[in-house]
Amino acid sequence: MNAPQYYQPFNYGPPPPPPKKKAGKIVAALVAVVVLAAGITAVIVLRSSDDPKATPTTTPVEDVRPPERNVLVQRIEEGPVTYGTTPAFDACAVLPRAGLADLGFPEDTTDYREAAYLPTSLTPDRATLSKVHDLDPLTDCGYWIRTGDRDDAYITLAIAQLPFNSMPSRRPGETPRSSGLDVVAEHEDDQFFAEIGNVDSRFAATLIMGRITGDVAGVPVATVFGKLTDLVAAALAKGPSSHSSYAFTGGYEALPFACDVLTAELFTELTGKPDSGRVEVDDTSAHETARDYHGIGRLPAIEQQCTRSSSDRFSTSRDASRILTVTFETFRTDAQAKSAHSYQCDPDNPAGAILGEPVPVDQEIGDAKPCVRPIEYLNYTFLIGRTSVRLRPNESWAGTDPDDFGREFAPVAKKLAEEVRERF
Repeated sequence: MNAPQYYQPFNYGPPPPPPKKKAGKIVAALVAVVVLAAGITAVIVLRSSDDPKATPTTTPVEDVRPPERNVLVQRIEEGPVTYGTTPAFDACAVLPRAGLADLGFPEDTTDYREAAYLPTSLTPDRATLSKVHDLDPLTDCGYWIRTGDRDDAYITLAIAQLPFNSMPSRRPGETPRSSGLDVVAEHEDDQFFAEIGNVDSRFAATLIMGRITGDVAGVPVATVFGKLTDLVAAALAKGPSSHSSYAFTGGYEALPFACDVLTAELFTELTGKPDSGRVEVDDTSAHETARDYHGIGRLPAIEQQCTRSSSDRFSTSRDASRILTVTFETFRTDAQAKSAHSYQCDPDNPAGAILGEPVPVDQEIGDAKPCVRPIEYLNYTFLIGRTSVRLRPNESWAGTDPDDFGREFAPVAKKLAEEVRERF
């Protein structure tokens, strides 16, 4: 099995060169560096009284307060969601973050690696998804585990379910059992695998634990994986009985979760196509993180994203499908967000040669000049308050020309900006 790819923050490179000084009267200025009581380092520029624009300004440089921990919490709620008439498993409810803590993995070292699930029930008239590709189980869930010697260990659980996925062939009566379910377990180097389900099950679960080589809270790793398998099997044996949701705490308590903003209704309004009902989330930190902006400093923020797709994404003809990923990066202050956004959208940013040169957009969207960034796919980037937003459609919908994209997707970006301003 190929090792999974994991997230690495973008390195935006050195800052753009300072603007050239204009000829004319030289105005004296006093520059002082202060450290505010809250721990924010700032540069204060005082203009002389004969300057017609004489107003004190404060430009945040670096927030030295430590990042907040566990600001994104997972909540497990009783009762399954249903897709049409079918109760659906939620892999993160089967294997919750708190369950890993019970096995000895400290909860504050566990980040959210991936998740695909149904956030709400859909009535039969709205349940337009009849089949999910066999490489895309109806639901999956994964966590990054920071251990003593590495930060890319992981645990993932994928659950295929009829009638949306095909079931693998099984041989009854030849495997160990847990909670009445067959378990086929393997171990290869630093990866552990388990397939869980019976020959007559309407589901099949695949559990993987990788890159954990040492003991966990003093317990041998093989024993821990056995307990993990039993935990998952016990939850699966109950059938779909709960579902997950997410909320922020601390300084980000008022923030909505990304997939609660990109609703099925909003997706349909933005794309013109019915939503499949299934959402996808990748690489969302449970903790506040700080990214270095060379020349600006470290700016703490929370980044989250959500992907929705039209039902025809899973059909044999996928070219006309709509896939939309929206990313929200929320900083502690509006000023920090504005500094980061200006830097990312600066066409003279040397990092553009590596990540894709930002293309300015001549549109009034949000609180600053928007831009298009060709990072993997075309991204529409704009700013609302302390939140930087990236809108990324699939390539067959967005095209590949940044100028055309910036012009043609302006109405979509404006509508999303209205929603973000209301929700954030």
